[in-house]
Amino acid sequence: MPDFSAPWRNFCAFYDTSSTPVVRFRQVTILLSNRGHVKPNRSIPLFLLVALFTAFVALHPAAQAQEPPINAEVEVGYHPGLAPGDQIEIIAPDLTETADIKLTIGPDGTVFFPYVGIVKLAGLSPEQARLLITAGLKEKQIVNDPQVTLNVVMGRNYSVYLVGQVATPVRVPVFSRVPLSMILTAGGGINANASMHVLIVHADGSAPSDVDVSRDMHDLHTLNTPVLPGDVVAVVPAGTFFAIGEFSKPGNFPIVGTQHMTLLQAIATAGGPTPFAGLSKCRVLRSVNGHREEIAFDLLKLQKGEIADPLVHTDDIIYVPRNNSKTVFNNWLNSSLTLASIGLSLATFLK
Repeated sequence: MPDFSAPWRNFCAFYDTSSTPVVRFRQVTILLSNRGHVKPNRSIPLFLLVALFTAFVALHPAAQAQEPPINAEVEVGYHPGLAPGDQIEIIAPDLTETADIKLTIGPDGTVFFPYVGIVKLAGLSPEQARLLITAGLKEKQIVNDPQVTLNVVMGRNYSVYLVGQVATPVRVPVFSRVPLSMILTAGGGINANASMHVLIVHADGSAPSDVDVSRDMHDLHTLNTPVLPGDVVAVVPAGTFFAIGEFSKPGNFPIVGTQHMTLLQAIATAGGPTPFAGLSKCRVLRSVNGHREEIAFDLLKLQKGEIADPLVHTDDIIYVPRNNSKTVFNNWLNSSLTLASIGLSLATFLK
């Protein structure tokens, strides 16, 4: 609301030194009583005094409404602005020769736009850059009311880079806060070798966000994790473990399928133990602070639920040795069956 007190104070700004306050404004004398009320001189019509004060209020700057600046719009979130190397498209239909022009911001953060000259755009938002070019066209008196549109074709600070274990690593144009699900979908989703950990490196220098997602994408809370322009989203590759010894399919396997893999799940991934496996003598070799540790597990008790199913760590080596007693018994059994078979064959032949 306009402040009318300021023009009235300016209107009544000059006093003489007499006992009765007197205000003079363009040869108009106003007598003020001791109580502060305004008493117009009888020689001046009241309507003239009112008209003079009304005109003074209308012309006084404090009474005029303040217009917002052209960049009064506040952008929410982290917006580092345009940067050298960004490619922009400027559409100005009023300029027939350059109605649609594509420019690349130079190393010094400037571009050369016809009719305007060199304009520094580095650090500005796309809207601020558009207003700056529009103001330049007005200042050069090229167009009275230019209609300018500025689009970011490729912007380092207005993109999110999706890397890591995804179907297609991609640069996603982003101009505001978006959910993590949108970025993952743009890359075709995570691949079979991905872990359930997604690392978001923020452009504003804050601590990275480590997000655990589910492979079926049912966890809405993590899928709505905010991603801002300039962030890097990295889908961490799954760790691997080694299964050696008495396994049906020994080898190196990724830790995938769930957010965490347990020892029983890892054994099942390797095809399960062979009939000659020493289940009570399972060993897990694990690197801890550069040192190799050996952890013993009894798979018989584990299968019965008598002990907790431990988690498998990246680069664990799961070793299940051969049970010598089972081997000896199996060899004896095979030898016995072989001799019995030979005996039956001879008896048949002698008949």
